[in-house]
Amino acid sequence: MTLSGDLFSFKVRNTGNYEVNQKLSNRLSDTLNRVKGKVDQEFTQSGILDVQEYINFRVDRKAKKMPNLNLFSEDIEKRGLTVYFVVDSSLSMTYARDNLRNITATIFKALEKCPFIDFKVIAYSGSNALGHHVKLQEINKIEEVKYIVPDDIDRLTPTDLALSYVHDKIRKSEDKKLVILFTDGLPESCDYGYDHLQHEVKKQIVKMTNDKINFFTIFYQNYQYCGSQTSDITQKMRSIFKNRMYESKDFNTLEKILQKHLIQAIERLNQN
Repeated sequence: MTLSGDLFSFKVRNTGNYEVNQKLSNRLSDTLNRVKGKVDQEFTQSGILDVQEYINFRVDRKAKKMPNLNLFSEDIEKRGLTVYFVVDSSLSMTYARDNLRNITATIFKALEKCPFIDFKVIAYSGSNALGHHVKLQEINKIEEVKYIVPDDIDRLTPTDLALSYVHDKIRKSEDKKLVILFTDGLPESCDYGYDHLQHEVKKQIVKMTNDKINFFTIFYQNYQYCGSQTSDITQKMRSIFKNRMYESKDFNTLEKILQKHLIQAIERLNQN
């Protein structure tokens, strides 16, 4: 079901600096291109050609016309990957905003060398003033990473609505699909409690699974903001996301976790 227009709106945020981890970016892009290279070789060796296109090619050559070189079947031509990186930009992420921008910019930089991957970022947050509503910022290139700036205006974390919006966007793609959620806390709303919201998030995960959208969550254990509540929050997050969640309280570790599971997810997609 499409997310109703009164449940989301777009926000232009303030700006902040970012820095690319060039070493990590190079390692990630090299690994992803090796994965893609294996897939290309497998399809080339399989000899799967579109027979009608080959016939047309032969006819065009005899007629001395410029041939259409689309010899591989349409299915192979469309073997791309769309990735949505859904970034919590609520108030609590203020303590991690620089790291968050840096890791997002690093992924963008790595994927510049991977044209078969369409990478998009959605920053999200919510406020008490609008009820159960999500404010979104679409980020489509590295220069726009500067807009990942959490603030105290939109303090809440309406994760269910953010995932609903992204699900509606990505399910229309003919590419293979991957959604990565990056958050430091539980879904929030001024209109609903935890029991309702965790149920709604689980529903979105089921919908993505049914639509063959791969999904996992990176959970930042934000002790600096959450303090003694962090352990309780972690247990509830594990209950929601189960084996689809990877967690750490250290951003250096999170970078490695994200790199590892992004690569693994792409490898699995290429094997299917």
